Amino acid sequence: MDALELYLRLKGRDRDKVFHRTARRNIKYVIKAIGNKNIKDISSSDGAKFRDWLLNKGLSINTLKRIFSSVRSIINIAISEEGLDCINGFSKTYFPKDIKPNVRKPIPIDVIKQIQQICYEKDDDLRWLIALLSDTGMRLGEAVGLLKSDIILDTDTPHLNLIPHPWRKLKTSGSKRKIPLVGASLWSAKRIRQSYPNNQFAFPRYCNEQTHNSNSISKIVG
Repeated sequence: MDALELYLRLKGRDRDKVFHRTARRNIKYVIKAIGNKNIKDISSSDGAKFRDWLLNKGLSINTLKRIFSSVRSIINIAISEEGLDCINGFSKTYFPKDIKPNVRKPIPIDVIKQIQQICYEKDDDLRWLIALLSDTGMRLGEAVGLLKSDIILDTDTPHLNLIPHPWRKLKTSGSKRKIPLVGASLWSAKRIRQSYPNNQFAFPRYCNEQTHNSNSISKIVG
């Protein structure tokens, strides 16, 4: 836990809630699997035990590797900053190659069209959000954090200008992009631009100049 707090203090500056929550969750996993040990006492056998604990939870190999990458980083920071004379017990853990990752199946087109039809009928901000996602492929957090000015309609090719904002950073540098608006997403964008005339945010119920609440809205739209 000390290593976690050190990691968040050094690496967590200007990072969003997801970064902090993920790091804390992963360390809680470690403690549940092998206990809250001194870093110098964590061996490679503990790494193997942690791997098996995660596998027993039914996690895919890709998810498992992401968790290990996070835990390794947290432990490495502590070893380096505290000048510890030890190895990272999670550094050389073997991952079986015969475990097939979970493959998410795409939502059938007819189901998407049914959902879009319901969005047209309900015609409220939650349905605008779902419709916007349905024809753009954006991440939920990307959409919730939009400004109205990010929606460009007065052009031959209506589009979203997806850029980072102080309240919503983008996942990677490549996430900055222009997204064409067609079909349900174009309908949604027009409805958003017409709404809340005195507010700059596309979804002011879930976003402000400090933060965006995509986690709560995920539970609602899910």
